[in-house]
Amino acid sequence: MLLKGILATAFMLIALVVSIGVIAPVNEQVEAARTQNKTATSLACTTGSGDTTCNITLPTQSQYSYLGSYTNASGVLVSGGTVEQTSPTSADKTAASTIATDRLTITVSGLASSTSFLFTVNYLELASGVDQNTSNIMQYIPLLLVLGAVFIAMLWLLTALKVIK
Repeated sequence: MLLKGILATAFMLIALVVSIGVIAPVNEQVEAARTQNKTATSLACTTGSGDTTCNITLPTQSQYSYLGSYTNASGVLVSGGTVEQTSPTSADKTAASTIATDRLTITVSGLASSTSFLFTVNYLELASGVDQNTSNIMQYIPLLLVLGAVFIAMLWLLTALKVIK
């Protein structure tokens, strides 16, 4: 019985490692299907007297609630978008920008007061032909794949060990 328990544990670990190994490629394919790159140019805003922030509005909703890049748990570099100031000077304002919960409004800080600005924003929007509700479900496909594979492996293993009939 001890040998069966050790084999069962080893099999489950192998199933988990294999399942986790396929998360990154599956996630890349899902993201490629549900999103597309969008570049919004000449987004204008003006700071008021003594104000160093201004809001710009994206033409379509971003699919991410963050800007900039980070490395996810799978080791994949993910970009939520960039904000480039194009006028009156050129500067990368990604680090000084936050996106609102509606994922349409970006607040840019660290600007000169009483000045008009133009920005170019690169971000990921909903792919054409994909409904927002479908996109919301699609983002969980990699997790469901791992959980499903582990669940099926567990059922197969329990059946093989004659724990369930």
